[in-house]
Amino acid sequence: MNPFHAESSYNDYEKQLRNFDPAWAKAALGFRTEHRFGHGDSIRIQTLIEVHQLLEARRRRYQAGDTMELLHAIAICAEENLPLPEWLALAFNELFTSMGKVGGPTSLDAIFYSRNLPTTTPKKAARAQQEWQLGARLWKAVWEVAADHNGLSPALDAVLKTGKWGVKKTKATELVNMIDATQSELTGQQSLSQFWTKRRNR
Repeated sequence: MNPFHAESSYNDYEKQLRNFDPAWAKAALGFRTEHRFGHGDSIRIQTLIEVHQLLEARRRRYQAGDTMELLHAIAICAEENLPLPEWLALAFNELFTSMGKVGGPTSLDAIFYSRNLPTTTPKKAARAQQEWQLGARLWKAVWEVAADHNGLSPALDAVLKTGKWGVKKTKATELVNMIDATQSELTGQQSLSQFWTKRRNR
């Protein structure tokens, strides 16, 4: 089997599936051989366990009240060329079909929303997106200097001195903490506070 070419690895059943849609054939091949292919010529390198962990993180955030997490989870499945987990398919279908019911929501914004990215008005949505992007840049910059400091406050001081970020320290701290909590929850990597706690305990 050539792990770099799906076409040359199909069995007869997968060749039949390819006639319906290439994605179905690739998905079947992946479940049979553990060599997973995405759309186009992409090769998926994450294990099913790793993808499952990403989806479970999105599931927990959905269950905490962020229905936008359903769309994030669907995007993961689309990128990884995997069928939707049962919980995701059922939850999405329930919310999406509620638009067709009398007295139900009248827009997708009323169904899929996030605490961190409000969509009630275009102005709020745009501001939230800008803050998210700024927070991500600040968070990355803080990680780059984290080893040189013993906490967020001095590390953030060093970062803010390097350029005009457009926010003061209080807001910068809020944004970094927001991104840090999200990244830790979704990826399982240690948070900044965990990093500094371990350093202090050595």
